[in-house]
Amino acid sequence: QQNNQRIYAGGTTTNVQKSTPATTPSGKLAISVTNQNTQTGHFDVVVTNVSSGVREVKIPVWPAGKGDSLVWYSATPQGNGSYKVHVDPSRHNNHTGKYYIDLYYVQQNNQRIYAGGTTTNVQNDGKLVGVGGTKTAVSLNQAPASKPQRTATSTDAKSRVIEAAASMVGVRHGSAQHRALVDDYNSVKPLPVGYSVKYSDDWCDVFVTTVFQRQGLSHLIGRECGVERHIQIFKRLGIWNEDGRITPKAGDLITFNWDQNHQQNDGFADHIGIVEKVENGFIHTIEGNSGDAQVVARRTYRIGDGNIRGFASPRY
Repeated sequence: QQNNQRIYAGGTTTNVQKSTPATTPSGKLAISVTNQNTQTGHFDVVVTNVSSGVREVKIPVWPAGKGDSLVWYSATPQGNGSYKVHVDPSRHNNHTGKYYIDLYYVQQNNQRIYAGGTTTNVQNDGKLVGVGGTKTAVSLNQAPASKPQRTATSTDAKSRVIEAAASMVGVRHGSAQHRALVDDYNSVKPLPVGYSVKYSDDWCDVFVTTVFQRQGLSHLIGRECGVERHIQIFKRLGIWNEDGRITPKAGDLITFNWDQNHQQNDGFADHIGIVEKVENGFIHTIEGNSGDAQVVARRTYRIGDGNIRGFASPRY
């Protein structure tokens, strides 16, 4: 309404169908865990029925609730449409328990497509455990190593944030990586405003908060799942700029109010993202829960776009 009050007035439903891309598996997708070593904890992940049009197969692997231990593996073609990666738990800080395994195809145009995933368990008792259709038995001879502590004074803190955000482009709502984002956000107590985020919730700010959290940089921006509340934290930290017409820098946070399309935009904030770069009068961002597809995506806006609510500039 004229007073910016938003009133629910009804709704409907529809179905959206997606045709199968030429580069999806030619047969039934199969991900299996093999060659497990009970002494070292190492194991292999094998993907079969990969179509020949795929340029690269990427397999992110991470322990549940330990998104800062995520590693993107580049799978090696084995012939006959199969690919393999070797997983070394030491690259994941020797964490035990449930591991997520996702599958992405990289097409010839560099588009990364999520194609499925599974889970498995790395245990320290050598028992065979099946999760998500995959069975493996792995034991580690040593206790999990403590997480490396990163400091905000590191000269590469900004680049780590941007690279971590970029590595998640293409992650969709409901995927294993999206669920891991939510799990990681909820793993830090006390929760902001005492609220445990659900998988069904909007998650743009969960994405931003968890990217910084995984890099050990939460103190730079605070933690929140609501953008308007996060702006209040930015103000307390002294990093908020109310002027949506300014030119931000890479690593800044950008917020939006979709109900107003002119500057100065001072309405209720709806959305948040990370500035990847600024060039030729345009702001290039990485945003979680973007668009109707609810995906991590790159977006572009003109400097001074009317929907921009303001910016936060973390002190890296």
